[in-house]
Amino acid sequence: MEWLRRSLGFGLLLLVALALPVTGQTPIKKILYQAKIKVGVTGKGAAQMTVKPSGIDYFAFTHAYPNQEVTKVSLKPEGDAWELKLCEMGNLVGDCTYDTDGNLLIEGPITQTMMMLAQIDAKTLNDALRNGVLWVYLNDGPLGSGVFVRFM
Repeated sequence: MEWLRRSLGFGLLLLVALALPVTGQTPIKKILYQAKIKVGVTGKGAAQMTVKPSGIDYFAFTHAYPNQEVTKVSLKPEGDAWELKLCEMGNLVGDCTYDTDGNLLIEGPITQTMMMLAQIDAKTLNDALRNGVLWVYLNDGPLGSGVFVRFM
């Protein structure tokens, strides 16, 4: 009798467990990558990329280049296989914007047009971010650069 009661109890628990959805893992809603923009060891600003199911957003600023000295911000992987421009003065992508002190302050989504001009797709950009080989450059590097690392 005891055996039958245990078997029924176990069977009932098994049915309930199979009927419930798997909730052990929650889907990732967004992944944040950050880059410290430096010249040597001197900090000049920062950049951030947020990967979401709906797309990729960017944000970048400087705090050591007043008077609109930064005229181009671009993303490149190690080896310079391609270049995705976030802003460039007088370019199709859009002019760089500045805060009241003249330091760079840009943000927005990575658009299809930007990726088309760089001749890449979203997978290529995501792979560079995920593999830790994506760099942000100010004016092609002399004003600073930094590699993106996963933050959360």
